[in-house]
Amino acid sequence: MDTLFFDYICTGQPDCETNYGHPEDVVYGVEPSKVSCLIDSLAKYESGLTIDELYLIKDIPNSVFKISDKAIERIKNDKDSCFREAALVALSEKNVITYEFKNICHIKKFRGKKSVSLKDLGDFWLYEYKGKNTISTRVR
Repeated sequence: MDTLFFDYICTGQPDCETNYGHPEDVVYGVEPSKVSCLIDSLAKYESGLTIDELYLIKDIPNSVFKISDKAIERIKNDKDSCFREAALVALSEKNVITYEFKNICHIKKFRGKKSVSLKDLGDFWLYEYKGKNTISTRVR
């Protein structure tokens, strides 16, 4: 797990030597329970999760997805309210918590919707949002 964590953190950093081109390459073919453990570790890591890791969550079966109370608390207290809402939606989809979408970032596209998926939110932040996108530009 330490190697998986290090490789994932290292990928994409110019001063880091790794054979991986993108963080998702690190977890390709890794069993879902280990990816779940990685997500938990990243959530507790000093810089927290990014939208990329939230996308990894959606591919982990609910039956093997596990996240610690400490990681959940870090997510619930994340300073970036837009990321926090996306993460809470992800955890709700995995039946870890109960969360109702509140649209705290006032996204016009989702105005009046009571339920939005992580995929919908992630696609919006990654591909549609114009301007400073804090949840997809976090740097480790």
